[in-house]
Amino acid sequence: MKSNIGRDIEAILFISGKKIEEKVILSSLDMKKIELAYEINKLNETYKESNSGIEIIKVGNGYQMVTTPESHENLKKVYEKVNKTKLTQAVLETLAIIAYRQPVTKSEVEDVRGVSCEHSFNKLLKLGIIEEVGRLEKIGRPIIFGTTDEFLRIFGFESVDEIKEFEENLIIEDEVNEEEKV
Repeated sequence: MKSNIGRDIEAILFISGKKIEEKVILSSLDMKKIELAYEINKLNETYKESNSGIEIIKVGNGYQMVTTPESHENLKKVYEKVNKTKLTQAVLETLAIIAYRQPVTKSEVEDVRGVSCEHSFNKLLKLGIIEEVGRLEKIGRPIIFGTTDEFLRIFGFESVDEIKEFEENLIIEDEVNEEEKV
């Protein structure tokens, strides 16, 4: 393995400013998946030891260089843009339905919520938290939506599969709580 491979991974992630798919890094640097994981772990250890304000996280099927949670308060003071948009209850409910049922149409979400979700969809699309992922093969070919890598990053998931596991754990906890009441 090249001695500067960690430096090259760091440079690729830094310059992109967004997630880079694992397969792109692997093919660009001609390395194996285990080597990439090792190098990223080594970089993160170096960042941690030097009390750095950055780290590399896994997002979906790739990696992204981000600021550490400990740095967020000071970043907010310097950059007004860092202040996150507050999501209303209606937008959060819409997002939860999309996340758990994806891919899903707007009308399916509206059926669950019982109200129009036009504003919520527009807000989530504008923020890059959801995106169009295709069209249904039925009359009218309605757009189907799903969450984005930005959603995964913001909510701390590595993949959408974790959302399903989270939902399954909630169901199990509810069943246990019901049994305790009896």
